[in-house]
Amino acid sequence: MYFTRRSYTLLQKKMPMLPKEQSTAWLAMIVSLLSRDLRTLIISISALALISASFYELYRMSVVNPYFAHAFFVPWASLYALWAYRQRIFVNTCFSPLEGALFLSLGIFLAYLAGHYKSSLASPDYFCLLLLSKIIAIMGIFVANWGRRAFRNAIFPLFFLLFMVPIPSFLFDPLVHFLTSKSATVLAWVFEIAGIPFVREGFVFQLPVVDIEIVHDCSGIRSALGLTMVSVFAGNLFLKSNWHRLVLVAVTVAVSIIKNGLRIATIALVANYVNEDWVANHEQSGKPFLVLALLFIFLALWLLRLSETRWLPHHIKEV
Repeated sequence: MYFTRRSYTLLQKKMPMLPKEQSTAWLAMIVSLLSRDLRTLIISISALALISASFYELYRMSVVNPYFAHAFFVPWASLYALWAYRQRIFVNTCFSPLEGALFLSLGIFLAYLAGHYKSSLASPDYFCLLLLSKIIAIMGIFVANWGRRAFRNAIFPLFFLLFMVPIPSFLFDPLVHFLTSKSATVLAWVFEIAGIPFVREGFVFQLPVVDIEIVHDCSGIRSALGLTMVSVFAGNLFLKSNWHRLVLVAVTVAVSIIKNGLRIATIALVANYVNEDWVANHEQSGKPFLVLALLFIFLALWLLRLSETRWLPHHIKEV
């Protein structure tokens, strides 16, 4: 008699399983579950250890460079994004040790470079390599445990961790110069619109009573980085079009520059017409302008989201 594979399978299902075979099947299933849970537990502990080490490195970096104090909020935001997108990320997972090993190898290599060239690197550059190596290692752990498809679906939560990485010196200095230059331009516009006489020499503004110089510490880069991080996170959560997300980030950069120019203009006018000592005691003057900038950014987010609810089904492909 000839049996096909399908008929053999049906016969197997109809045949009662012997007690010994049943116990063996249960044992195999239990071992499989235990090994999977144990693997997940070990990988999760490794990821938490790397995140904890990253927090320690962030603390050390913030002591040296206060421009990146916002980085402490990045891991929590990434974890929230993972939780928010959990149904899409973990819908199809698999164990991918080879792909994860590639990320881990790159992370180990960057950590080696950071340790080997620590003495010759500037402090931000050293922390850049060190934190970047840990983030890449976390990506490797994620790929190894949940696979490439889950990694593709978790691109945003994982790559958002890059906001923890300090900007290297070869990019940081030009960025500070750019923000300082544009803030000076906004300051000149404010003086011209208000009809205030001034003489400008580079970043120095000579007013009738005081002279104002925009140094790199007044570039507004700390608030600009924090606002950009907020806009990227909010745009990914609440907007569906990548173009709208880019518009939100562009609006955030423009608002950051205008906000900083208005802050410096307010300090200069108060020092020129009210109290000259205001220039030396202006450290807390940026908080009201930061609140106004956040309100304007959230207004832009609301308008973009409103436009998507009206036009997205007909004109914009959801991403």
